[in-house]
Amino acid sequence: MVVKLSIHLFFFIINKSCDGPKLSHLAYADDLILFGEASVTQARNIKDILDTFCKSSAQKVSSEKTEIFFSRNVGWHVRKEVSEICGFGWTDNLGKYLGVPILPNGASRATFQFIMDKVGQRLSNWKAENLSFAGRVTLAKSFIWGDTEENKKMHLISWDKICAPKKEGGLRMRHAHNVNSAFMMCAGWNLCSKPESLWVSVIRSKYKCGPDLMPIISKERKGSNLWNEWGRHDLFDDLFPLSVQQKIKGIIPPCNCMGIDTLAWGCTSDGRFNTKSAYLTTHVSTVHPNQSLFNLIWKWKGPERVKLFLWKASHACLMTNLERFRRRMTDSNCVLGLAGWGGVIRNCHGGFIVVFSAKVGSGSVVHAELWGIVYGLELANNRGYKRIRVESDSLIAINLIRNG
Repeated sequence: MVVKLSIHLFFFIINKSCDGPKLSHLAYADDLILFGEASVTQARNIKDILDTFCKSSAQKVSSEKTEIFFSRNVGWHVRKEVSEICGFGWTDNLGKYLGVPILPNGASRATFQFIMDKVGQRLSNWKAENLSFAGRVTLAKSFIWGDTEENKKMHLISWDKICAPKKEGGLRMRHAHNVNSAFMMCAGWNLCSKPESLWVSVIRSKYKCGPDLMPIISKERKGSNLWNEWGRHDLFDDLFPLSVQQKIKGIIPPCNCMGIDTLAWGCTSDGRFNTKSAYLTTHVSTVHPNQSLFNLIWKWKGPERVKLFLWKASHACLMTNLERFRRRMTDSNCVLGLAGWGGVIRNCHGGFIVVFSAKVGSGSVVHAELWGIVYGLELANNRGYKRIRVESDSLIAINLIRNG
């Protein structure tokens, strides 16, 4: 009815280019957007259309839920006059549709801050700081190290490594940048494969892409973020090395007698595009030198917490005193505290002889290790053992004994 009445009532229809689709309205599931010129004449036409609709359908337009959005070039007096004629207030924010902000002027980080706030609010009851590392991995990727606004914790492994496949030493998390690239590929695929779609028709006409199957994409000074992201790269040069490009250019193009060209996505067996395969293309697979170790860890049928502990140990990122010293979190690799020592004396066949232990009190781990070695040597000597081999898990203690 809006399109029909627009002919008789001179309803203003917008179009982004001369050959582009003409837009008078956009109808959603339970919302309607009407486009018009910011003038008294158009305001009266829109008012008449809405009144006619209400009389014909026995429905009523909610003035509380209806607002007018003006372009930045419309003056205050015109806004006030148009608003009074239509009986609706005006707004500078189009709000959200299906939870996504409708942005006429692009987005910033602050635009989507509400998503982070909502996620943080929902997870607050889980008390992420009290969960184990395995629990945080399962709960939320952003809480993997247990960070809070008040307490920032040490990130032991880089995010790029965490996002790598498990066989390459990662946790198979999804990298936000690569996910965004996959969705950009999806939008580009639709731009090529769905020319009948309304948004594709608008984009193709606005930026003069041409009617060909593969549109002409170039960066525009006043282009949208989506368009300029497409135009920032030469997709042909980025995807293929020079040798492959030369081979492709050397192929004789097909003639018209072979039929119409069709699009096919080379990363799936059926040629159909999906975001999962697009995301996989953003990662360059490599063979990690410890791949067999990682496969052994993840195939082990044990608790997830133990698996993740072994995974951190394989990356040498356990927060030992030596690691804290390496990261300059302490001035010494010997941290004082309550310490103790102990050991086992065995014969040459591994048979058990005696076990010993004691508390040292306040001291470092190295001091406790050295005291344990001294006491073990005295105990073995008192029992008549003269040929003794000492084994210790403290490299610092062994070096001190060897080097004095």
